[in-house]
Amino acid sequence: MYDIRIEEIPIFLNKFKITNKDILYEENLLEKFDNDIINFIATTLEINKDWIYGRNTEMITMQTHGYYKNSTFFYKKIIDTHPSQVYIITERTPDKNIDEKNDDNTICIVLEYNKFTLNNRNIKAYKIYYESCHYGYWRCRYELKRFILGFKKDHAIS
Repeated sequence: MYDIRIEEIPIFLNKFKITNKDILYEENLLEKFDNDIINFIATTLEINKDWIYGRNTEMITMQTHGYYKNSTFFYKKIIDTHPSQVYIITERTPDKNIDEKNDDNTICIVLEYNKFTLNNRNIKAYKIYYESCHYGYWRCRYELKRFILGFKKDHAIS
């Protein structure tokens, strides 16, 4: 997901003086890992720190209170953070007729950010907004459309 190769870890963590030798021997690496390194990794890659410690199963914390009944503010908040990509994901291909009957096709918005470049590759981080919003509910479709139209209005998408 983050596309940092093992041999690039010393470059990524250069300010913590992690060496290639540390990468070869897990004991050396674990000795050097402290709260500062873990905080740096979690903050830079926007990873849930509790996931690193094994206290949570979510690698990326799910954000709530996104676009539902708040689409204009949410769109402006997102556009100000300059995501490289915005993905709208549903459990299955939306079909208004099926979704209105079943009301079980949830909507998730994933934001992708180019965090830094490592060996001429963009290293990305992600934010996930999960609403308990279902495509079968008319208000969710309406708010989602307003959210998308905000991007079109500012020519962020065509």
